[in-house]
Amino acid sequence: MPAIIRLGLLIISWLTICYLPKESVKKYAPVATFSSLLVLVLSILSFKLRTLTLRILTIHIKTKIQ
Repeated sequence: MPAIIRLGLLIISWLTICYLPKESVKKYAPVATFSSLLVLVLSILSFKLRTLTLRILTIHIKTKIQ
């Protein structure tokens, strides 16, 4: 179910491009494409180089029951 919602949001957001002025689309499309590709490349490299790993720190709290 969450995948369907995400897919619907993706489709709805792309349908709004019809309502934008063509000048704005032409003006900002190269920047949007570049930033998307940059994020994609960094994400791929982070998995290969393991730079973005999450380490969960667990802290055990000792409590005294009186």
